[in-house]
Amino acid sequence: MRVENIIYKGLQGIKVENDVVSLVILPELGAKIASVIYKPQNFEVLAQPTLNKYTTAEYGDKFKKYDTSGIDEMYPTIDECEYPYEGYKERMPDHGELWSIPWKVQVFDDEIVCRAWGVKFKYEFERRIKLEKNVIRFNYKVKNTGNCPLYGLWAFHGLVACDEYSRILLDEDSIMNVHKSSIYGDVGNIHLFPETIDMKGKKLGLIELDLKPLKRQKSFM
Repeated sequence: MRVENIIYKGLQGIKVENDVVSLVILPELGAKIASVIYKPQNFEVLAQPTLNKYTTAEYGDKFKKYDTSGIDEMYPTIDECEYPYEGYKERMPDHGELWSIPWKVQVFDDEIVCRAWGVKFKYEFERRIKLEKNVIRFNYKVKNTGNCPLYGLWAFHGLVACDEYSRILLDEDSIMNVHKSSIYGDVGNIHLFPETIDMKGKKLGLIELDLKPLKRQKSFM
């Protein structure tokens, strides 16, 4: 594994790579994984910022004020809400605490160790990354450093770039809709996978991606 300190789209970054993949971590911006390149195809796996630059974020801000790209960790919540359990009387920020704060990132011989500490809540969040040929392996650990139980939600928020060869492969036989949609209906609707029925009663395959809306967007930019 090779390591290099770089500037990536305006922020300090750490680039790690082997002969097959490379990735870039931005410690100042929630240890965001800003780039993953699959070298045999020179393909950027992750969505990139529309303004082609990154800036540091303010704690507690709305995630959509910044960028919708790369990979972020969402903890201890996903949406902004009040903490519903005893022990903390805090409002939980949008997208959680971790995406907007600096992390400590250390690189060892074959592993990248990223750590962050809660702001309103007492915990230590750890993400370890290993490159194993064409596989990027993540291992997570959360340690409660407070004196009361801590409950939270975690989500891997990865936004990827797609092309006509991209496919969605799942071991599940159903999925849940999380955004209101004219195709999938209300939030919480359950759809069969890999083929379902859309809101007009038509069969809809879910493995292949429909890129036509993205192409239309680009044509107006």
